[in-house]
Amino acid sequence: MSMQPKGSGEIPAETVRVARAAFPKGSLAVRIRDELGSLFSDGQFAGLFPARGKPAWSPGRLAMVLVLQFVEGLTDRQAAEAVRARIDWKYALGLKLADAGFDFSVLSEFRDRLVGADGGREILDTVLAAARRQGLVTARGKARTDSTHVLSAVRELNQLELVAETLRSALNAVALAEPGWLSERARPEWFRHYATRAEDSRFSKERSRRDQTYRRVGDDGMHLLRNIWAQDAPPGLRALPEVEVLRRVWVQYFHLVEGEVARRNPKDRPPGLMRLVTPYDLEVRTGGKRDINWDGYKVHVTETCEDVTIDWDKQHVTCPNGVVSTQWAERRSEEGLPTVRVRFSPADCGPCPQLRECVNSPKPRRREINLRPRDEYEALQQARKLQATDEWKDRYKIRAGVEGTISQAVHACGLRRSRYRGLAKTSLQHQLTGAAVNLIRIDTWLTHTPRARTRTSPLTALRPAA
Repeated sequence: MSMQPKGSGEIPAETVRVARAAFPKGSLAVRIRDELGSLFSDGQFAGLFPARGKPAWSPGRLAMVLVLQFVEGLTDRQAAEAVRARIDWKYALGLKLADAGFDFSVLSEFRDRLVGADGGREILDTVLAAARRQGLVTARGKARTDSTHVLSAVRELNQLELVAETLRSALNAVALAEPGWLSERARPEWFRHYATRAEDSRFSKERSRRDQTYRRVGDDGMHLLRNIWAQDAPPGLRALPEVEVLRRVWVQYFHLVEGEVARRNPKDRPPGLMRLVTPYDLEVRTGGKRDINWDGYKVHVTETCEDVTIDWDKQHVTCPNGVVSTQWAERRSEEGLPTVRVRFSPADCGPCPQLRECVNSPKPRRREINLRPRDEYEALQQARKLQATDEWKDRYKIRAGVEGTISQAVHACGLRRSRYRGLAKTSLQHQLTGAAVNLIRIDTWLTHTPRARTRTSPLTALRPAA
């Protein structure tokens, strides 16, 4: 496939006419195109394609399709169908109404190209840059970070299922590569024990019988490995990925005791960061946080929020909208600690459309800020500068206000479950999720959609005020 850009990127007149008629109030895809224009260009992805070959579908449009796919939580088939059938998507992509789109497999192939060139970061940065040009994202202020778990795309296996499925996978790979060699060395019961997936097997719930099955699987795997590493074995078998996985799993879970294959003690196994948990995704690891355990990854979410500018000498504060405070007074907190209370004028804050974002009270009139004394405040700012160092990043634990962003990414974009196998593609998924969340928030801003209130159960609502 080669990249051969076509078209000016302008929306065809007929597409504009039909989209305006079909969506008189607009839609997310329509509003994003109107506000941010054509987000991605083919030239951004020129390095992903060779100079010669069959022309590829526009990579700039494919990037937009990937982001819209995560905005709406669509599968590849559904996303390709949306390009073919939905008017608002054709409008966002600048396509003619008769454009037939592409086969859904093109999205998977394009993601592979993006993974190899860290293209997901380019997509996310492009969305943020376009929003910044339109004044929808202001200069960077405070950064708040948190992390959450991500389930892998493969089925979770217990230890008995893991070793049995690893051996079954290796046997299938060897049977495909050297069927005659394996048929001469296979134990007769292998065709019964490893004919189906491990999760379909009915392992006994009795502890002694499960231990017996575990030892039997361990001995079968060791027998296969000994034959593969024998001098008369075909050398290509050792290079099979499934055989290498078998070797690694057996090193982790088995050892020889007086010539017999035995199960390793849990304390004698490699640490969790090295231990495989599935033969089908070698980068998945077991994680735990409080009472949650999972097989998969962790995703770190960082967002920036606006901050105020403080002039200690003139004793006033300027908000992100340029409004200057009118009152500055030294006070004591309820704990008796010195603070500085800063107030803005109701005449300035009242008409401000962003007042509800600054003030949490039900009927806000103006913004009030409580500051630490100057020496404490400046020490705090200096400490925040240290957060950019590698030493601090190794031990950071900052969490403030980002849980809502994680919740939005989880519920709207499926953040906690990987769609793909492997860390690289999972990372790309998270970058596309970040771009999708930004588009959702931009659309919420453009439509003046109010924030949802914190859910309160009927019982909690009856609790008397303190």
